[in-house]
Amino acid sequence: MPLKLLIVIEPKQGKEQRVDELLAWLVKEIEAEEPDVTIYQIRSTNDYKKGVKTSIVHMQITDEAALEARRQLPHHQELTKILKNEELLTELKYMKMSGAGGFIRAPPS
Repeated sequence: MPLKLLIVIEPKQGKEQRVDELLAWLVKEIEAEEPDVTIYQIRSTNDYKKGVKTSIVHMQITDEAALEARRQLPHHQELTKILKNEELLTELKYMKMSGAGGFIRAPPS
């Protein structure tokens, strides 16, 4: 059964553009190199209290083994190094999701 995750990415103030550049690069790398990732969508929101744009990623991956293995991929190793060296984030949080109810409605025709 596929794993569904939410990833919260909160850049430090003034670092939003650099984080956006890295996310754009990362999307291309994931699409090209990670066939086990079946959904990778980024949405942005403004946190008015903190005054910073936060990115929320909805990700689906085939299984736990694929999730663990991706940490060793070159683009993830490079991203981890850049995030640390440039001190870009105040928060990076992975959350596994499970079904808790809800529905999907087809839009009216």
